Amino acid sequence: MPSGRKIFRLIMSLAAVLAIVLSIPSQNVEARDGEVRIIPNVDPGLLAANLTNIIDGFQSAEVWQPGDGTTAVAAVEQLDVLPYSPLEGARCLRVTAPAGAAVATVVRNFGYPLSLMEAKWLVFGVCLPDEPGRNFIARVTVTWVDGSSYSEVTSVQGEMWNAVLCKLNGDLTDTGGAAMVTSIELSLIAADTLGFTAYFDMLGYSSQDGLHRDVLPYRQMVCRGRQARDAGRRYA
Repeated sequence: MPSGRKIFRLIMSLAAVLAIVLSIPSQNVEARDGEVRIIPNVDPGLLAANLTNIIDGFQSAEVWQPGDGTTAVAAVEQLDVLPYSPLEGARCLRVTAPAGAAVATVVRNFGYPLSLMEAKWLVFGVCLPDEPGRNFIARVTVTWVDGSSYSEVTSVQGEMWNAVLCKLNGDLTDTGGAAMVTSIELSLIAADTLGFTAYFDMLGYSSQDGLHRDVLPYRQMVCRGRQARDAGRRYA
């Protein structure tokens, strides 16, 4: 059982993260009753097999622009701490927030609007192998052609690839105008200003209503490249 001191530190850390999230301006973001699922230690093959389309496998960083306190964005073949590897394909996107920054953000603007007509879930992978024991908030913001935005947040930790699944409600995709996307923004928010390095991969969507059940891992794989193990087992 965790000690009272540890529980107090965890509560204070989560409160600090919430305060940072609430302090970040969110213009034109519509409040919708969405649903977010986080699948830690996700099986890459199982996730890829259940996606209808991969929007970006992050084989190149050219279309992703840094925002907020982000100082560096790069498509890398391997993560900083070897032998970590990308979630999908040969590369993933590395973002770096320097000391003094609490937020790292990357934005992709689409020259031609991206259609999410078939999308039921928006999905992306995030990993923080260099940041063991630290708590983060992952945020995705989708901007539609009418200028409105849809945003979701969820807590994540490092040491493994996490799949973030954001449920897109029917009112977002029932009409062509509402389902056309002009930009997607991915952000990570720390509870402190120590700086950090993080990785994104496998941004895509699924047209399956039950995606959150279909990709629940019967086997799990950490991003450091260990052999897959049965779900529910912990790593030392």
